[in-house]
Amino acid sequence: MKQLKDCDDVNLLCAFESLKKALQNKIVELIEIKGKPSQYFDEFVLEVPDDYQYNFGHGYLIEISEYHLIDNNGLLYNYDTFSFEKLCSIIEYIKLN
Repeated sequence: MKQLKDCDDVNLLCAFESLKKALQNKIVELIEIKGKPSQYFDEFVLEVPDDYQYNFGHGYLIEISEYHLIDNNGLLYNYDTFSFEKLCSIIEYIKLN
């Protein structure tokens, strides 16, 4: 198996960071269009539909803010709590509905 060169590793990391930034930009854009007041904080958020309210272990995902995921107990989680693919699927569903 071929080893990746350092510059290739950096390029892959940069590409992934660019994807994460694009997702955050999409979240901000959707909050501007479809945002609702948070149940817990003084900010607008995306409400997560019932079918996408995944379990954190201590609560369920109910809101997505510009920088965090929010559960039904008002606890904040980083975006990377879920896989990138799962978070993308939630955002895509909210975008289309």
